[in-house]
Amino acid sequence: AGPPSVAISCLDSVETGTVVRVSGLLVSIWRYDGGSEALVLADPADGSPLKVLCNGGMAASPGTFLHIGDEVIVRGELIDSGPLPTLAAPSEAIELLRPSQSALSVKTLCVYWILFENDRFNVTGSVFSEDGPWLMDIDTDHRMPVRLAAGTNSLPQGTRVIADCTLCFDESR
Repeated sequence: AGPPSVAISCLDSVETGTVVRVSGLLVSIWRYDGGSEALVLADPADGSPLKVLCNGGMAASPGTFLHIGDEVIVRGELIDSGPLPTLAAPSEAIELLRPSQSALSVKTLCVYWILFENDRFNVTGSVFSEDGPWLMDIDTDHRMPVRLAAGTNSLPQGTRVIADCTLCFDESR
C-alpha cells in the first residue's frame, strides 16, 4: 500500500521519522555544488510550504526534469515537523504528477503570488482585453494582467493559451 498520503498543512501532527507521501506545487529549487538539491513545494489549497532535501539516488536529480509550477509527489521521511516541515527523499522518490501548464492555475497565482514572484513557469488560461491584456482562468473569475513579449501580436478575445511567464510585481497596477 505504501506510505500514507498527508496534506502539507497536516505535517505538523506527524511524528518525525515517519515516511509519508505528499504532493504540492514546486515553487523553488536550489542546486548545491555537492550535487544535492532542495525543493520547496506549496499546497495549492492553502499555500502551506514544505522543504524537500534530495541527496541523490538511483534516478535523475529532480532539477533535470522538474520546473516551477509542476505538481510533484514525494515519498520521504519527515525530518522536521516545525513551521517549515522538511522531508528527506532520494531522487527516485520524487515524481512529476502534472506539468505546470496543467497544474498551475491563474487562481493559484493570484492567491499565492508571493510564492512565484520572479519565477519563470507555464500557466494555461484565456486571454481577454480590458484596459490591456489579461490572463483569466476558464472556471473562475480570477485574472491577472500580462505584458506581452516584444513583437507579440494581440490575441483574439477568449483565446486559450499556455503562457510562458515570469511573475513580476507591477506597482502601477
